[in-house]
Amino acid sequence: MSGRAHREGTTFPLPITTGFTGFETKLHQIFNEPYLGDLSPQEAAGQAVAEGNATVK
Repeated sequence: MSGRAHREGTTFPLPITTGFTGFETKLHQIFNEPYLGDLSPQEAAGQAVAEGNATVK
Protein backbone atom coordinates (compact mmCIF):
# COMPACT_ATOMS: atom_id res chain seq x y z
CA MET A 1 0.00 0.00 0.00
CA SER A 2 1.25 3.49 -0.79
CA GLY A 3 1.80 6.23 1.78
CA ARG A 4 -1.81 7.34 1.46
CA ALA A 5 -4.09 6.81 4.43
CA HIS A 6 -7.08 4.60 3.76
CA ARG A 7 -10.27 6.66 3.72
CA GLU A 8 -13.77 5.30 3.81
CA GLY A 9 -16.19 6.97 1.42
CA THR A 10 -19.88 7.03 0.85
CA THR A 11 -21.85 5.86 -2.13
CA PHE A 12 -24.90 7.35 -3.78
CA PRO A 13 -27.14 6.22 -6.65
CA LEU A 14 -26.43 7.36 -10.20
CA PRO A 15 -29.48 6.43 -12.29
CA ILE A 16 -28.10 6.70 -15.84
CA THR A 17 -28.90 3.79 -18.15
CA THR A 18 -30.84 4.76 -21.27
CA GLY A 19 -28.67 6.24 -24.01
CA PHE A 20 -25.47 5.78 -21.99
CA THR A 21 -23.26 5.02 -24.99
CA GLY A 22 -24.03 8.32 -26.70
CA PHE A 23 -23.52 10.21 -23.44
CA GLU A 24 -20.36 8.49 -22.25
CA THR A 25 -17.87 11.16 -23.43
CA LYS A 26 -19.82 13.96 -21.72
CA LEU A 27 -20.15 11.80 -18.60
CA HIS A 28 -16.37 11.43 -18.41
CA GLN A 29 -15.98 15.20 -18.74
CA ILE A 30 -18.48 15.82 -15.95
CA PHE A 31 -16.80 13.34 -13.62
CA ASN A 32 -13.40 14.94 -14.19
CA GLU A 33 -14.74 18.04 -12.43
CA PRO A 34 -14.49 16.59 -8.88
CA TYR A 35 -10.86 15.63 -9.54
CA LEU A 36 -10.18 19.19 -10.64
CA GLY A 37 -11.87 20.52 -7.51
CA ASP A 38 -14.65 22.26 -9.46
CA LEU A 39 -17.59 20.13 -8.21
CA SER A 40 -18.30 17.69 -5.41
CA PRO A 41 -19.01 14.10 -6.49
CA GLN A 42 -22.69 14.60 -5.59
CA GLU A 43 -22.86 17.80 -7.67
CA ALA A 44 -21.24 16.00 -10.60
CA ALA A 45 -23.76 13.16 -10.26
CA GLY A 46 -26.66 15.61 -10.26
CA GLN A 47 -25.28 17.38 -13.32
CA ALA A 48 -24.69 14.07 -15.10
CA VAL A 49 -28.25 12.89 -14.44
CA ALA A 50 -29.75 16.22 -15.54
CA GLU A 51 -27.68 16.39 -18.74
CA GLY A 52 -28.22 12.70 -19.45
CA ASN A 53 -31.97 13.08 -19.10
CA ALA A 54 -31.90 16.11 -21.41
CA THR A 55 -29.90 14.12 -23.98
CA VAL A 56 -32.44 11.28 -23.97
CA LYS A 57 -35.43 13.61 -24.46
